Amino acid sequence: MDKQQRGIQVIRIWLGVTMLIHGVMKVTSLEDTLAFFAS
Repeated sequence: MDKQQRGIQVIRIWLGVTMLIHGVMKVTSLEDTLAFFAS
């Protein structure tokens, strides 16, 4: 595996993790908002 391919793979993994974190944060903030309005 050459350096460029490994770099692309690292970027892909980093993007995937970032998207996952953003998704989780969005879901939790949405749940918090719903809980706030429900109470």
